[in-house]
Amino acid sequence: LFAIFASIIFPILDGVTLSYLQLKSEGNPSSYGQERLFGAISWAIASILIGPAIDILGFKVFFWTAPVAAVLCLITFVKYMIFMITYNGHTTKQGHKQIKDEEEEVGADEIEMTASSGVQPEHAISCESPPNYGDDQSSEEQCVAATENDLETEIHSETTTQHMHQTVLLLKSMLVSYTAIGFILCSFLLTMGMSVVENLIFLFFEQGLGGSNTLCGLTVLVTVVFEIPIFHFAPRLLEHFGLEILQQIACLAYVTRVVGYTFVPKTHVAFILLFEPLHGVTYACSKTSTVEFAAKVSPKGYEASGQGILSLIIGIGSVIGLSLGGWVEDKFGPVTLYRSYAAIVTAGLIIFCITIVSDKKRIKRYQNLKKKQSDLHSEHE
Repeated sequence: LFAIFASIIFPILDGVTLSYLQLKSEGNPSSYGQERLFGAISWAIASILIGPAIDILGFKVFFWTAPVAAVLCLITFVKYMIFMITYNGHTTKQGHKQIKDEEEEVGADEIEMTASSGVQPEHAISCESPPNYGDDQSSEEQCVAATENDLETEIHSETTTQHMHQTVLLLKSMLVSYTAIGFILCSFLLTMGMSVVENLIFLFFEQGLGGSNTLCGLTVLVTVVFEIPIFHFAPRLLEHFGLEILQQIACLAYVTRVVGYTFVPKTHVAFILLFEPLHGVTYACSKTSTVEFAAKVSPKGYEASGQGILSLIIGIGSVIGLSLGGWVEDKFGPVTLYRSYAAIVTAGLIIFCITIVSDKKRIKRYQNLKKKQSDLHSEHE
């Protein structure tokens, strides 16, 4: 149930956040990371408290922490609803005023056009023979009722067609170039790799290396310490490096990290803390680049839909990765699991790099062709 609802709500939250950042006069979608870092801070605080609590009190501590978390979530939800109701009420009033002004302008133009030409506008309503709805309705009321029914049917049909068309356009916009296809494939394979780390790595730390719950909590703290600055400086990183390089950094950090885990000796399990910063780099860079990619390819006003489609594609990778990863770990052990997934992510990175080079060559050939055509045109003149 958690996975089902999380897969629905997280893309919507990302889309709402992007829309909010675009509406802010001083904000832009690339500042998503600066909003996201607050989640990283909360994650670190909760993890560092829960780890020692489990070691001391056992898993029964969740009977106390879960209700507290539920109350905090409810408070956050209520505050969000109050804000949205206030915000929507304000924007609705502005929208109604704007529509009314536009209707008055259009109506005045149509009246003038009809008076001068004698021809009714296209959407003018004809009520020569209104249907009979009963003796208690006047002809004008019957006409209005019939017209409203016709308009509702027409609008519903047009809306359904538009939604299907918009979904197809969103899918096409994500596959606009080789680089975009390579990015989605790379994200898909990286998500496969991250799924086993996020869901199975603590089992490896505790059962394979003999680590404690406190140590697991410390790993999250170290991870978040490196997430926070990346999220904070995300706009500058995107401006300086671009989302492609951030995605490549995320893949390299993942491969180095999981391969490093397999060389940590049981006698020095604390060495895993040396590799944990790379998880912060992987998560922050991949999250920032993925959100930025969806924001760039999605039309204005459809950020949540774009995030949802991309999350659906990448989410399938998480399901496949975790299902396959559990089988590999049971059959061959954790060392084989993490080295195999390092190879998978490396393959995705290589494919992504090839698509980037391929698109650059296509652009260069196109520019050379345009230059030759321009030179030929100049010679003829």
